[in-house]
Amino acid sequence: MLIFDAHLDLAMNALEWNRDLTRPVGEIRLREQGLLDKPDRGRGTVSLPEMRRASVGFCVATQIARYVKPGNPLPGWHSREQAWAQTQGQLAWYRAMEERGEMIQIKDAAGLEKHRQLWQAANSSGQPNAAASATALPIGYVLSLEGADSILTPGHLERSYAQGLRALGPAHYGPGIYAQGTDATGGLGPRGRELLAEMDRLGMILDVTHLCDDSFWEALDHTSTTSARLLATPAIRASARTWMARLAANKLPPTWTRSPIWRVFPPCSPRAAIARKRSNKYCTGTFCASCRRPGVERRSASIFGFPREASFPVRAG
Repeated sequence: MLIFDAHLDLAMNALEWNRDLTRPVGEIRLREQGLLDKPDRGRGTVSLPEMRRASVGFCVATQIARYVKPGNPLPGWHSREQAWAQTQGQLAWYRAMEERGEMIQIKDAAGLEKHRQLWQAANSSGQPNAAASATALPIGYVLSLEGADSILTPGHLERSYAQGLRALGPAHYGPGIYAQGTDATGGLGPRGRELLAEMDRLGMILDVTHLCDDSFWEALDHTSTTSARLLATPAIRASARTWMARLAANKLPPTWTRSPIWRVFPPCSPRAAIARKRSNKYCTGTFCASCRRPGVERRSASIFGFPREASFPVRAG
């Protein structure tokens, strides 16, 4: 079995949290004992060896760097150039993992199919513990940018695409350059619409997870006139759950339903989310460690060349 995790902030954890993700989780936690600089020190849940052990051989791995204007209380960089440099440093970490044989970047359907066959061959080797046969296999990853503030110009987006970037969320938390994110208000504006048009030209996946309601619906209006591909985590916003309900009831306009929906996560239980938020002010109350659970989900996978209604084992969170 090959499990697909559709969102992991691997490079951020490696560089900003100083976690050596080539080591087991227990060892990473041990090295963080007594550290108080960040919430949840000593509670990491992911590393590359642990992913292999659990047959999580494929993921969406992120770059993330927020730009904050004066007066914005959120943490972030004070210039967009700094944010761009941060994402390039994160890319350098992924490249280092590739050189070491720990990871491999997936850029297209052919690369995904090759990677799937590699893992399938290992898992069907007949060993008592199928995961043991995957100990030396690289983790396949699709590169995603969470928040587009670091994209200085359309030329930088094209450069990122050449580097392997295949998915992009225009905003993260709060106000953004191209869209408004979680807990903010407002639409995309001219720059956001220009970004979406360039993404469509390049054939990139639009991640609507953190868009505020106004920007979210405007982005979906944009997809109704293009072949845009969507990546959504509807637990972030109530309006997204409304959208999914409408989709399930076949009440969306046909132009919307033609856009392939790549990955949709179930939300956490409300009780677990509330408990998590009480212990960690940075938690969104959506996919916390205490209530992640495996599952099998039917989803459209046509963006990677699979049948529209292929079934895949997935891990929510």
